[in-house]
Amino acid sequence: MLRALTEQQLAFCALEGIPATLDTPEFRALLARVDALTPLLTQLQERDSSLYTAEGEPRRLLIMGYEMITGDGDAGLHCGGELLSLSWTAEAGALYPVHQGILMVNAGSAQQEEAIRLVEALLTGLEPHSRAVVLPDARVPVEYASYHNTLEQLAVEEADYQARYDACADEAQRREIQSAWEDYRESFIPSLNMRYEITTASLDNVNRAQAGMVCTDYNEFYMQKSESIRTLYQRYLRLEISMDQFLQEVERALEMSRLEEQ
Repeated sequence: MLRALTEQQLAFCALEGIPATLDTPEFRALLARVDALTPLLTQLQERDSSLYTAEGEPRRLLIMGYEMITGDGDAGLHCGGELLSLSWTAEAGALYPVHQGILMVNAGSAQQEEAIRLVEALLTGLEPHSRAVVLPDARVPVEYASYHNTLEQLAVEEADYQARYDACADEAQRREIQSAWEDYRESFIPSLNMRYEITTASLDNVNRAQAGMVCTDYNEFYMQKSESIRTLYQRYLRLEISMDQFLQEVERALEMSRLEEQ
């Protein structure tokens, strides 16, 4: 939750066109509420150890960085995940930080024609997931190629079982054939439930989020993947550092991010 609130604040800065920062009165007020909840989390840990990992870390309430364009069964979630519209103020709408990439051909390259063809191929040959993200007209459900093969295989097997059933005169053997067919069909249920590579539910997620997507001016990779940032979150939630220390370290990380982007 702390990371989600952090990303909302940074996305708000990008939307307003101001330098990325967490050290604002509004965000400090949110951190004060986090501080007030920390003792309750400690009590929960003492009462229910299942809320924490074997290393003593709190289990995540939210899945961060989950792909919006999903298929049946992705991350164990049938028909995709539900997008949570999280806003850090009552007035602001939910924001979703995104990065915008630019493809350029080096004017000094000796292989400009090949580079241009590569860029054109990347744009016209996007795989379905990428097309659904960047092209609204391409947001249609996509079935797994194997789904209809599974249906065809099941139909062939059903016809074979039916032929054996019809040719059998013994009632006991017919019951055995019927039972065997039901068991065989049951084994196909997991495959039949994996129909869509891109589900309607995940496309709805993208359509709902589109209005709140913001291109951020900080290095999102640095903020999300840096081991020091993850450790900083953990230390703050364990009360090992104060609010001022937490904000000071995050501001230093944001400055590093800005320098890397230059």
